[in-house]
Amino acid sequence: HESISCVFQDRDEGTWICTLQNGIYFIPSMKIKHIGNKKTDYLYGYSESIIYIDNDHQFTRFNKKDSAGIKIDDVHSWYNFVSGSDAIVGSSPSFVYHFETHQKVSVFTLVNGKTELLLRIKRAINLDENYFIGVDNNLNTLYKINKQTGKSEKLAEAVPTVYALALLNGRIYVGTKSGLYYLNGTVLTHVNAFPENPNIKIEAITSYKNTLF
Repeated sequence: HESISCVFQDRDEGTWICTLQNGIYFIPSMKIKHIGNKKTDYLYGYSESIIYIDNDHQFTRFNKKDSAGIKIDDVHSWYNFVSGSDAIVGSSPSFVYHFETHQKVSVFTLVNGKTELLLRIKRAINLDENYFIGVDNNLNTLYKINKQTGKSEKLAEAVPTVYALALLNGRIYVGTKSGLYYLNGTVLTHVNAFPENPNIKIEAITSYKNTLF
């Protein structure tokens, strides 16, 4: 028996299981393959590979066909994996890491004309090929982050505590402690999705085709 921390299914229907004590198990077709022997904190599917980070801060890419592991980098900060992107967001202070080039770009904003590094982007989603949308460590300010330069701009602040972000038909939805919102320019608009309890806490949201879950 293993203590499981996360499960990921790739597009070939292979199942990747993270455990707290004994690394990763891979199930290609009901056959379990044990990969590594370290606690694994994050899994991310990218192209024909699986990216993972273990508790020794090793950042490794596995080829899904033969499960051969290639150590990509050592990381000493928390990472935020962003679905549908060729890059991820790191922290302490924040940066964007590109898989193919191994380039790290600091995430910053301009305050009174001066560069100020963002300490942590706590959560992020992929907006398009050029930008991420992220929320800061205090979970109350939304940023638009340029993947190539790292420059960020505030989209909205003083937001109720943000737990989740999702993109549907070009519109950014925000799950908060006081209900569901969407971003209209720089203004958050409340979505009355639950008339009986409009301010219910939204901890997770995702989009599929034309539906928000």
